[in-house]
Amino acid sequence: MDKSVFQNFAFSIIIQAMRDYQTAFLTLKKNPNNRAAQANLDEVVTFFNSKWYRCLTDIPGDVLMDMIERKKGYIQIHGKQER
Repeated sequence: MDKSVFQNFAFSIIIQAMRDYQTAFLTLKKNPNNRAAQANLDEVVTFFNSKWYRCLTDIPGDVLMDMIERKKGYIQIHGKQER
């Protein structure tokens, strides 16, 4: 199998996790008592700290989460979108 297929798949997973983190972060900023957003945030944090995540990339998960938080949740997250 072509290595780029795995890299694209890994990239897509990471981009989706970043989007999920960003959405939960922004929701909690507006409503800190939102249990669903807190559950989603907890799930993504667990992913960013997992062995599975470290298999996908060398970028520390805390770096990505910090980047989103420093920008107050407003970052442009791009990813390839297949049609």
